Amino acid sequence: MSCLQVLTLNDNQLTGALPHSLQHCVQLRSLDVSGCDRVSDKGLRNLVLGCSRLTTLRLDDCYKCTRPFVSAIATELPFVEYAENWYGLQALEDADER
Repeated sequence: MSCLQVLTLNDNQLTGALPHSLQHCVQLRSLDVSGCDRVSDKGLRNLVLGCSRLTTLRLDDCYKCTRPFVSAIATELPFVEYAENWYGLQALEDADER
């Protein structure tokens, strides 16, 4: 799974923490958990921080993922900024060049 780059889990019945094995997806660039209304800040934190190349994080309708969490993640990941068209993070304009 270390080569996984895009993961879409939207509208799932996931709860709490995402599978621990996903923390080893060091090439993951896009994660979509929109509609997973049971996923929480705590459940995403370790996964997201283990994926240092992440450039897209979609959190639409993830009511347990708070703005302070998204803000903290945005400061810790080098290739992202707040998304303009959805709740979450998007790639910086020059993310592919880094």
